[in-house]
Amino acid sequence: MEKFFKNIAVRICFIYLIFNLLTPSSPIHAQFKINKIEKSQSFYEKEKNNIGVSPILRYNRVQGITLGIDFSSQLTKLGRLDILGKYCYGFKDQSRYLIGLQRSFFNLNFLTIGAYYQDLVTSQDDWFISYNENSAAAFFLKEDFMDYYIKKGAIGFIDQKINEVHTIRFEAESFEYGSIERNTNWSIFGKKKNFRRNSSIPEEHGIAARFLWVFDWRDNSLMPQSGWYIEGKAEQTLGDSVDTKGLFLTLKRFQTLFGSHLIKIKLIAGTRTGCASRYDQYLMDMGGIGSLVAYKDKEFTNG
Repeated sequence: MEKFFKNIAVRICFIYLIFNLLTPSSPIHAQFKINKIEKSQSFYEKEKNNIGVSPILRYNRVQGITLGIDFSSQLTKLGRLDILGKYCYGFKDQSRYLIGLQRSFFNLNFLTIGAYYQDLVTSQDDWFISYNENSAAAFFLKEDFMDYYIKKGAIGFIDQKINEVHTIRFEAESFEYGSIERNTNWSIFGKKKNFRRNSSIPEEHGIAARFLWVFDWRDNSLMPQSGWYIEGKAEQTLGDSVDTKGLFLTLKRFQTLFGSHLIKIKLIAGTRTGCASRYDQYLMDMGGIGSLVAYKDKEFTNG
């Protein structure tokens, strides 16, 4: 009996620590700035130095526990050039990274030009559920709602701010897709369950052109009480074995009802033409969390 309660206590403490890491309000998870760096020690100017660092902590059935950092910094002495990066290590995978540069012009309604190279494990399913939410479900309940693939390649982009809150963006990308298998079957709870296998995809090289837009009429971007939020993507891909066209739209409405009660309505819609169902890296599944909650997870495969 003593051993039983000891194990329960250990689990509760572990859950508490992980919860604090995954919760956005946690001080560990928030970005921070280093405001004073001597010129003799850095390229950064003291008055305009801006370094952002945030931790990455995820768990899924293909990489296991993944630890890493997101970082960004501005080199004001080099014409306000921004360095962007990400490094993470999956204990059931390997090191993955993203590194890029971008530069913004004008003081208002920024025009930003940039490029980056990535070698990451990613998923199309972040359209429905965030990586942090999915990590918590996989870690505690052995429920991984995403399918994953490896994506390597370079992206160049131009984006333009409109009225300080809206954004339009053009991207050109050269990419290489690869498959990754299920590599773990562990979780704190759900010992009698098994993670489902990860979908296998055709490995191919291709190029893509995208137009993306975000229109934000919310009263507050962090804690909105009312307003509309619309984002979308139109995409053309040309690959070794398949060419596709896609259009995706997300619409959100925030509305205060009475007192402090808030209702949020979300509509997502998308279409993709030109590829068969085995090309999971291009397609969306419907059903379950984040989409049609009355149906089983991914009951409507590839939309």
